[in-house]
Amino acid sequence: MITIFHDSNCILCRRYKQALELIVHDQIVWIDIHSDDCVAPDGLSKSDLLQEIHIISAENVLLKGSDAVQYLMSAIPAAKRFSWLIESDSAKKAIDVFHSTSDKLRRRLINSCPSCKNKTSSL
Repeated sequence: MITIFHDSNCILCRRYKQALELIVHDQIVWIDIHSDDCVAPDGLSKSDLLQEIHIISAENVLLKGSDAVQYLMSAIPAAKRFSWLIESDSAKKAIDVFHSTSDKLRRRLINSCPSCKNKTSSL
């Protein structure tokens, strides 16, 4: 099982969750960072988890940011036949750009939404 810490107050995060659930609904455990039941992995705070994506891999390794995105792309069965594409340096750069762009959009959405500002810590 893969554990993904997600921000339920972020529309972009909710959309990613919906998309992944359509593909792999039985292989991911979702933990809402805002839930009282959420326990951050050792050495991290909930505030750290809000900064960028964090996952615990099936091998019990904590990954974050573009490393987490890359892992998810290679671990999703529907994408396995394309996993060789993310092995190249250019693909890794593309994943980094995708993650960076998504993160900027997420931060912009949170900063421009009065409701989101009140529910999440400042990023």
